[in-house]
Amino acid sequence: MDASEFRDALIEEDCPASHIAYVTGLDLATARLFLYGDHSSLSEADLNAILNMQVSDEHQQLKEFNTQGAIIDGLGDALGKYTVGFLYERKDGTLGIATGVLIELGEREFVATARHVVHPTTMLQFMGSNTGWFTCNVTKEGAITKVGGGANLEPIGNGRHDAYDVGYFEIAQGSSQQLGRTPIGLADIGVGAPQYGRNSFIVGFPESFFRVRKIREHVREFGIGSITFGTPLLDLTEWPEVPDDARDSDPQADYFVTYDVTREKVARLSPKDDRPLPAVDLPTNLPNAHGISGGGFWQGSDPQDSLWNPCNYRLIGIQGSWSQERRYLRATRSVHLLDLLRQKYPDLKADIDQHLSTGEEMQ
Repeated sequence: MDASEFRDALIEEDCPASHIAYVTGLDLATARLFLYGDHSSLSEADLNAILNMQVSDEHQQLKEFNTQGAIIDGLGDALGKYTVGFLYERKDGTLGIATGVLIELGEREFVATARHVVHPTTMLQFMGSNTGWFTCNVTKEGAITKVGGGANLEPIGNGRHDAYDVGYFEIAQGSSQQLGRTPIGLADIGVGAPQYGRNSFIVGFPESFFRVRKIREHVREFGIGSITFGTPLLDLTEWPEVPDDARDSDPQADYFVTYDVTREKVARLSPKDDRPLPAVDLPTNLPNAHGISGGGFWQGSDPQDSLWNPCNYRLIGIQGSWSQERRYLRATRSVHLLDLLRQKYPDLKADIDQHLSTGEEMQ
């Protein structure tokens, strides 16, 4: 494959210049020249570095499920242990799905999620499974009154960031075990310098996977499923414009990745159980991102040339918004989640401050 053919292949894969720069060690300007097709302006050494990119398993484009399935499956299993889906009642009374990340700090447990799904009157039904069917009782008007198969965990507290789309529910200590999940600790929350161009991975429960079917009068069964998606973290110079009614993008607060629902799936659907979601229910393209809100942005903490290990990933952000038209997912950096928690819980402040200071040293 010559330079022009390789360039065309990278563009077809929506490969950003920051990804080329991260993998090769070249600067962004050089990577952009290659994608612009200005190959004559590149030195022979730089051109060869791009054409012979030594891409580790983590950084392969995950379009081909058969060839990249092991990587995305491994991450789906590893990161799924810390991830929960939950049902909540919107302000208009309708039922919504969102995603959260289990965190244990000191003697407290939390579900970190997006601010816009945290309400004082929220009805929560947490789902520990990555996929499955759950029974529920409904009133004659169709409102869900009781759910079986999940875990009815009553939050003992919640919080919402004043400026950014990040929040949390506090749950009783040991609740993660009821969900069949494991919380991450403070050391698993990334607060260092952003690794733009490196693949980040998102785990969430798309609302479009939610299905309800009637079992008998006043009894329904609903199915949920999760998705694991990998794509490079965009450099500041590659950030999309946000809509006029959205908060202005902020390098100190945000992360962006490309999310294009018109492209074929570059993701791993949750593993099948004995009653999987019907195949006709699962899209061949990336699903509408509603429901992924609150899901974690995860990134490797080890050098890219080290032996790949799905356990070496840190939570770097919480997904909060997306734009189908402008093809992006947007997350709030984890430091703002920790800042919210340190303000709300004085007993956690010292440990969080110490952890944040290690991130400042790495900036």
